[in-house]
Amino acid sequence: AKKAHDLALQEMARVVHKQVNNNSKNEDKKKEARHEWLESFAVAYAANHNSIVPVDWIASSSLMEECALLPWGCEFHTLTAISTSPQDDDDDKLNWSVLTQKEVLESVLLPRAKQALLLSSSTTNELECVLDLCLELVEALRSQSIEIVPAILCLMVSLLWRLGRHQIVLALLRTQAQMHRWSNRVMKNYVRRSNHVTVAYDLFVEAIFAIITNVGCGAPALSTTTPTTIQSSSDVHAEIFTHLASIASPITLARICLRRDDALGALRVCSTLPTSLKRTTHHQKQRKHPMIPGEDFFEAGIKQARRSSSAAERCRLLVNLHRFLLVWDPKSIEMDGDQPSRVATKFPNIDIGSDFANSTENATALQLFGYCV
Repeated sequence: AKKAHDLALQEMARVVHKQVNNNSKNEDKKKEARHEWLESFAVAYAANHNSIVPVDWIASSSLMEECALLPWGCEFHTLTAISTSPQDDDDDKLNWSVLTQKEVLESVLLPRAKQALLLSSSTTNELECVLDLCLELVEALRSQSIEIVPAILCLMVSLLWRLGRHQIVLALLRTQAQMHRWSNRVMKNYVRRSNHVTVAYDLFVEAIFAIITNVGCGAPALSTTTPTTIQSSSDVHAEIFTHLASIASPITLARICLRRDDALGALRVCSTLPTSLKRTTHHQKQRKHPMIPGEDFFEAGIKQARRSSSAAERCRLLVNLHRFLLVWDPKSIEMDGDQPSRVATKFPNIDIGSDFANSTENATALQLFGYCV
């Protein structure tokens, strides 16, 4: 059964990868063959939907970094844990009569996308072809009422962003955000979001954030250069972040806020955690490690304070940060006898004094966070 499964995947890759010659009379036949393969894949997937979805979503999530198509040298920093236990990959538990979205992504779409990125930056035809394949696959799956794994959506966003189609990226993310808001309202009293869905979408959000941060919009090559001209790039990024905020779990959203040096945003997110999770974070002394260490909040808070032109705002931010850390991760700002806190140890040369009114204010701020003054 496994051998037949592999042969079917190879044949699908062969049919889908056939080059389309616009001047060829066989163009329609090639498209028809590709459509038939994708349609038969979607029908078979739908027939076995309940048994393969959890495994497929977890497996495809492991490809999220590849689907982001980040430039050389860019690292995909994620703290979202992918639960791939051995039993998920046990051959005996896989249905070898059905291809999965992960397999199509890994064997068909990703190789073509990577090949396209190796071409000259002035060539976008190959990227267009890969995007068309993604759209055909999505259409086939949705015709069977199958939800698309976020890794495929991530690949589409990366391609669209590189092609300079930021308005379509906004529309796609807006749709995903609306679907999540609707799902949360309708289902919150009936069922919690499955763990494999939460993990997949958290990785999706982190990948999209990495794309818009490291890839120039309209830069088809493996480079951060050649960004297209967007009338208001900051507005586009802000709108994208707004949509991502509706998709991500609170902890993932807080992490992204911290990466943007938005400590206040992260504090607001964490203060609205569900009661069950908030109750856990109120007893940090019983936990060895908080979900996000206090050092991360401190670093982002200092950077945000330095950007403020108002001394009052800077003081207010640090006071709020101190109050938050007293609950969230008190050990990060506690001195151990005469020894500095974890925050002070990690950031020994932090210079707050130049940003505040006087040396007394500086010393008070440092003492709040466990510095030896």
